[in-house]
Amino acid sequence: MFSCLSMSYSNGVWCDGVMGEQRAIGNGLFRTQVSQWLTDNSFHALAYLALRVSSPVRAMGLMQRVASVFHPITRVSDARSVSGRLGNRGTCLSRSFAVAARVPGSVVVFGVDRESFRAVLTRPTIGAHAWVEVDELPLEVQEPRWLKVGRLA
Repeated sequence: MFSCLSMSYSNGVWCDGVMGEQRAIGNGLFRTQVSQWLTDNSFHALAYLALRVSSPVRAMGLMQRVASVFHPITRVSDARSVSGRLGNRGTCLSRSFAVAARVPGSVVVFGVDRESFRAVLTRPTIGAHAWVEVDELPLEVQEPRWLKVGRLA
């Protein structure tokens, strides 16, 4: 018995990255996982670039047009998986756009840190965050410190 720390090939078995847990990936499953990772992260890279060169409204429109080529993500668990594959790369806004554009009925929610919002007159910066909600529920657990200030569908 051996364990793997990351997606690796060892002793004829592909390991999934969880310490002490291994599983054989055969019949194209590994290829599917790599394909999903590449698709999700390429889509995220496009969202990141779109936000750098245009407004959020135009960037979301572009992302939704490109997303129409892919199969829509209809299960919340699948949307969470996509979000997990994106990791912490890019920004919360670009990750949110990359997920929300592919999930019908989802929205990107913008929030500000309650404490920095109260101190806006004494501090020059405000903490902000973006996340995806489906049916008014966030995909990921959100800290209560975020005050919702806007939505983009």
